[in-house]
Amino acid sequence: MTINNQLLSIGGYAPPVAEISRSGLKSVQVFDSSSAHGGAGHVTHTWTKPEGVTVIRVQCQGSGASGNTSGKSGGAGGYSEKIIDVTNIVSETVTTGNSESGHNNSGHTSSFGSHLSATGGYNNSNNKSPYAATDGGYGGSGVGGDINSNGGGGNSAKAGDGGFAGAASYFGGGSSGQNTSNKGTHPQAYGSAGAGCNNGYGSGTGQQGCVIVWEYA
Repeated sequence: MTINNQLLSIGGYAPPVAEISRSGLKSVQVFDSSSAHGGAGHVTHTWTKPEGVTVIRVQCQGSGASGNTSGKSGGAGGYSEKIIDVTNIVSETVTTGNSESGHNNSGHTSSFGSHLSATGGYNNSNNKSPYAATDGGYGGSGVGGDINSNGGGGNSAKAGDGGFAGAASYFGGGSSGQNTSNKGTHPQAYGSAGAGCNNGYGSGTGQQGCVIVWEYA
């Protein structure tokens, strides 16, 4: 990838598309699910190619799982990233996973057309095998990208422990742990997970996913 004709590598990774941009970054579009929370799954958007754009870098983040009332925190959503030649593409359907409040809810998938996707994190109540309900939530996965990574896994608390913080996503950390009361929403990064909480109090919310499209001429 180039920005202002300077090669940009990500962790030593150089995208495989030759001469990605001759005139630099033109614009960035961010899609998320901020208009719809609480279990609807995902929100659908449409990405429309701006005039003059030939290549895009897409970052795809699945949403995080909520925690539960026995102290176990959720898993963060997976992450995927890809460079796409859009010379012959006019538009694509974008989906972004919603946030999940309450208890025992897993996250949801975010995707950019059929090019790449990132699944939501797992809550321990419906954990990914071989992880069980006694474990913290498993992280979601990236699919189809040039870069694919799992979200952070949640922690498992035993009876009497305080709630553990929600797992971190590619973009940052989840909600802070709590053990005596529902202390409200803690600032969270896209795709991060909700904390667990003991003593029957409300657990943390899994944060919404997103799709970020960097657009190059």
